[in-house]
Amino acid sequence: MNRNQFDKYSSLRKSEAHLRANASALAGLPIVGAKAAALRLLIERIGMLDAEADQDSRGYAIDKKLKRDTLVATLLRLARNAHVHYVATADADMEALVASIKARTLSRLRDADLYLFAQKTHEALLPDAPAMPGSAPADIVLLASQITDYYQAIHAPRILRKQRSAAVAGIIVAMRDAEAVCQEIEIYMRTLIDSNEMLYLLWRSSRNIDRTGVRQKKKKE
Repeated sequence: MNRNQFDKYSSLRKSEAHLRANASALAGLPIVGAKAAALRLLIERIGMLDAEADQDSRGYAIDKKLKRDTLVATLLRLARNAHVHYVATADADMEALVASIKARTLSRLRDADLYLFAQKTHEALLPDAPAMPGSAPADIVLLASQITDYYQAIHAPRILRKQRSAAVAGIIVAMRDAEAVCQEIEIYMRTLIDSNEMLYLLWRSSRNIDRTGVRQKKKKE
């Protein structure tokens, strides 16, 4: 939430707390109790949406790097064993293919290009993998799962950005709805002016927005 939204959120919480603390005094206005329950749900929703909007993306970047590193390691290990096989079978074309799989070359590839390269390598080596020496038969299976994991890691930040945008939009809607509920409650609270003016004045006070703009930021882990 931005500063103004946080100030408004604090005001809504004060108003809900006032209604909850004076529930017995408001028992004669059951509609207010029902509206207060609706307000409470909206406040809880705003809090949950704010948590979604405030998610840290650094963990996704770390996860992507780890998955990239393991994918590259498997490709290089598979290439070494495949090279032995294709030299022995005198398959010059495939020998040249696996010989081109080098750490420096892979390090220069962008995420999307590395993903596509890994896919094509898997498709090319899959038919011969069972006959290859060393860990190649197991690595070809491992490579398939790592390609899927890497694809998900690449797109996770984009998905997170969409979730954040949806949460920010949701906060705006929920605050608008909460304000509408408060305005409805105001209509019924006015009926207390003659019988319990202090309760009404305290309600009005709770509706004031303290424009402190103060918000405790979460510490990044």
